[in-house]
Amino acid sequence: MERDFELMGWLEKLGFAEAWIDEHHSGGYEIYGQPELFIAAAERTRHIRLGTGVISLPYHHPFMVADRIVQLGDVITRLLAGEIITQETAWYRMHEARLHLRPYSRPRENYWSKTGGFGYILLLAHDWAEWEATKRSYELFARYVLPRFEERNLWRSHSMDWMHANRETFSAERKNAQVRAAERQLAEERRRGASEAAK
Repeated sequence: MERDFELMGWLEKLGFAEAWIDEHHSGGYEIYGQPELFIAAAERTRHIRLGTGVISLPYHHPFMVADRIVQLGDVITRLLAGEIITQETAWYRMHEARLHLRPYSRPRENYWSKTGGFGYILLLAHDWAEWEATKRSYELFARYVLPRFEERNLWRSHSMDWMHANRETFSAERKNAQVRAAERQLAEERRRGASEAAK
């Protein structure tokens, strides 16, 4: 768990926007039965948004899940929208259920349009590699992959495209400037030579 806390801090330092923690009850990894407790304990981070990647709803009443976390769908989406719900199914019953806190996040935000049709980028964190190699992998991802999808380099790319489209003009101007500078230098040397000869 301590290493996972350190990983959240490392991801935040690299500029990751969010990390998702899943609910698991077996398997020897992803050891969190209640991811929101890990999220609450990860108070060392300040900017990265932490969310629950998976909550096994058959093990939980949806009203309690919505009350604990405000990032899910179906009837929970209606609760998140502020709707008062009276509903009964085979596995839960709600009578005038409502959340008393508004969602901190934007659960229905359209990431599809934000990423140009790509959707989400998901990474699965396992302890399969050495710790330093794992951190380096996240660092490389943050440096070379995320900027593309978050359009961090968009203006720079436009600028480089513009430079490429105008390279002939710029190249000619550079060559002309070099010739003019060389001509000025030669003229100055001739003038100095003539001045020295006149003495």
